[in-house]
Amino acid sequence: MSGKSTVQDVDIGGENMEDQDAMDISVEGEDDELLTEKENTWNRKRILKATLGLALVGFVVFIIIDSATTGYTTDGIRDFLQWIEDNPVPGVFAFTAVYFLATILFIPGSLLTLGSGFVFANAFGLGPGILLATTSVFFGASSGATVAFLLGRYLLRDWVSNFSKKYPIFLAIDSALEVKG
Repeated sequence: MSGKSTVQDVDIGGENMEDQDAMDISVEGEDDELLTEKENTWNRKRILKATLGLALVGFVVFIIIDSATTGYTTDGIRDFLQWIEDNPVPGVFAFTAVYFLATILFIPGSLLTLGSGFVFANAFGLGPGILLATTSVFFGASSGATVAFLLGRYLLRDWVSNFSKKYPIFLAIDSALEVKG
């Protein structure tokens, strides 16, 4: 036998070199599969976030343009308030749900708030109507604000973080909240 050793002659810990290479290739293949799964999950999350963000921005732009031009949104709110006056019991729950969505989607709530007092006062009488309107607005706005906060904190955190890097005041607020809660 010459001084050259072949792959089959080298033995490492009871296994020859060919078996070791096969194991390395097998592990690398598993790592590639895991990496591909992680990349796919990450890409799906990015697509979901981008779609949700575009839909939200599109809706906000629509509301702003509509308020300045045709007023379909304002007419829709007036029609909804009239329906609540005609159907007071389901209207209370529907109003709370609409106020919840309006809060999340940044639709100004002043018309809804004033309208609820007027509509519920006509439907239930002045005292009980105002009390019911106040309760409905409170629960709709509070739950909407909570969900909007949670969306910003968890689902849209990366976007908010990148946005805050552009403005030093947001970084200062964020670091102060991290330190002092």
